[in-house]
Amino acid sequence: MIRFRSSQYVNPLSYKVIYKCLSPLYNNGNSTKGNKVDKNKAEIVDRYVSFMNIDCYQHASDVIDAIIEVTEDEKYSNRFWEVFKEKIPQSYYAKCSDEKVLYHVCSSVFYIEELFEESNHTVGLELMKNCEYQCC
Repeated sequence: MIRFRSSQYVNPLSYKVIYKCLSPLYNNGNSTKGNKVDKNKAEIVDRYVSFMNIDCYQHASDVIDAIIEVTEDEKYSNRFWEVFKEKIPQSYYAKCSDEKVLYHVCSSVFYIEELFEESNHTVGLELMKNCEYQCC
């Protein structure tokens, strides 16, 4: 990162040079910003434009399924996970798409990742990373 002291004068042209040098690092050309997106195309996933074509409820539900699977083993279950499971919204059990399920998962990202790493549950860890990256 380039830092400038507040007392240092920077030529406005320098900002253009800095932008042109750094923009390839941050924009890899895959962004759909400014382009029309066909709502029927399922393969386009760009959470920075919208959450269109991303099933965040399903991602969160898959993570909760994995948490329940891991915490069935008493070695990985503790008071935190018991309370976590008690607070799972009823919409999860009814299989209704609800944002509360996503909020419940996203509010405990670090604890969930720690649980999956500790239990060597690679599928759950992958599900959590996917959910966190696309939805949280």
